[in-house]
Amino acid sequence: MAMVLAGGSWLLGVHWGWGLTGVWIAYAADEWIRGLMMWHRWVSRAWIPHARATHARMRHQSRHGPQDKT
Repeated sequence: MAMVLAGGSWLLGVHWGWGLTGVWIAYAADEWIRGLMMWHRWVSRAWIPHARATHARMRHQSRHGPQDKT
């Protein structure tokens, strides 16, 4: 996010002299890139094993109480 938004804002807004228009273009590009990354993650279903593990861990904690690790 910092690379696209901050770097793009500087490149388009300052270096190329587009001003606020360049900043808005960089902002839109940042939103599109993050949206495409989330879409890819959703379609690939790579998040499902992590969600299942978290769900199982939360279910275990609710049944047995929080584990004190101190």
